[in-house]
Amino acid sequence: MAVSDQDIVEQYRALHRATLHLLDLARREDWPGLREVMIEQQRIVDKLQSRPPVLDALSDALQQEIAGLLQDTEIANKELADRVDLWKNELSTILQNIGSARVNVRKLARAYG
Repeated sequence: MAVSDQDIVEQYRALHRATLHLLDLARREDWPGLREVMIEQQRIVDKLQSRPPVLDALSDALQQEIAGLLQDTEIANKELADRVDLWKNELSTILQNIGSARVNVRKLARAYG
């Protein structure tokens, strides 16, 4: 079954929407929600990669729209990656503090237990 030009463009629009949704969730620090939408985004990417469309066959207007969507998606992905890295660093610090607290509790328990 042939994929129409509009179907191809809609796949890129869906990828763009999912990426912007991810970025919104990251800005709100909704990490569980982000994980769910990442799965959706990966499905879209997998679909695009499984049957890559021949973009040269599209009209100039559609090619330009897809190029714009991909550029905006890349900008959003960069900010998303930066925000996730910050969260990862914060989480690492929290886990280190929890580890230190456990060690201190054990020491106190041995000293006074």
